[in-house]
Amino acid sequence: MAGGKKLPRDIADRILANTEGVPLFVEELTKTVLDSDLLVEAGDRYLAIGPLPAIAIPSTLQDSLMARLDRLSPAKETAQIAACIGRVFRHRLLAAVSGAGRGRLDDALSQLEQAELLFRSGAAPEATYTFKHALVCDTAYQSLLRSRRQQIHAKIASALEAEFADVAETEPETVAQHYTIAGLVAEAASWWLKAGQRAMTKSANREAAAHFGKGLELVVTLPASEARLRQELSLWTAMGSALISARGWGDPEVLHSFSKARELAERLGDKTQLFAAVRGESACRTISGHLRAANALANQCLTLGMELAHASGDSGYMLEAHHQLWGVNFYLGNYKTSGVHASQGMAIYDYEKHRHLAWGYTGHDPGVCCRSFSAQMLCICGKPDKGVQQSREAVALAERDSHPVSL
Repeated sequence: MAGGKKLPRDIADRILANTEGVPLFVEELTKTVLDSDLLVEAGDRYLAIGPLPAIAIPSTLQDSLMARLDRLSPAKETAQIAACIGRVFRHRLLAAVSGAGRGRLDDALSQLEQAELLFRSGAAPEATYTFKHALVCDTAYQSLLRSRRQQIHAKIASALEAEFADVAETEPETVAQHYTIAGLVAEAASWWLKAGQRAMTKSANREAAAHFGKGLELVVTLPASEARLRQELSLWTAMGSALISARGWGDPEVLHSFSKARELAERLGDKTQLFAAVRGESACRTISGHLRAANALANQCLTLGMELAHASGDSGYMLEAHHQLWGVNFYLGNYKTSGVHASQGMAIYDYEKHRHLAWGYTGHDPGVCCRSFSAQMLCICGKPDKGVQQSREAVALAERDSHPVSL
């Protein structure tokens, strides 16, 4: 750091005492002292120009980093905005958020690079920057007032949504986090829902449930309104689907999620969400052994499914209604009825149209499920060869998407 030149003994001792030998702190504190105009070069060493003030050497690493940032104003503001984006950030995103002209921004980034607070990869405007250490990023971030941080996070979220569709699509949780810190609750809840839905498509169901949970924590803080209830309803329905795979059908939180969703859907008169909630609650009650209640809900699901399929032309509603009915009737011992519904499912199922259902409702592929249940019924009814064939078809279909829950 000192370019091979010796520091005055008292200053070197102070640096060693303050840093306790922590490498990053030694490096940063030495740079702070060298930049402080308290020393002059004299051949192979530095000399102090006068008595060293008590406050000349910061007592903590954060103080040292802050002192260096303060001396880099106006580059300090650029570092603060960048810190709100994260330890690693894109030049283009920083430019969109900061509002600074290209020349001014590049000058500020160059200063931060020369001070070795940032490292650059690539050339602007496609360059990516990394703060030297997480503590550098954190120090810049913590130096902002809360109100200013919120303003910056709101700009970041808005920029990601409007100008960086690639990030918003692949990292919706990033947008959600920025909206959350910005205090924009309705927007944040909407993006936590998207984040959870994306996690479910990757079978990251625990992560999905955590995202939905964050959305629910936020949405209940909003003033009572129909819009708030609709957001809450979507989150509860999605939460139920995620928890089935994350915790199992019999977990009390799964039933609570679908029951809460059913209550809200009935209150709002939302038949699409009511279908999903009733479908989920019936499945939970089936596995929990409450078969009569499950059957009643399954028949309600069929009625709703027929109405929705007729109105929308979406055969997925009827497929999922039959899906629930072949399951509950199987466990009731009504094998013939179960077989009828499974056959209906196989007739309706189209891989391209319905494969997305594996990541919704009850978290597995209905095309796989109808073949699996049909295989069991064929074996029970004395047709094991046909049952084995159906089972093989079910496995092949599940392997097509490598969907772990369906497998």
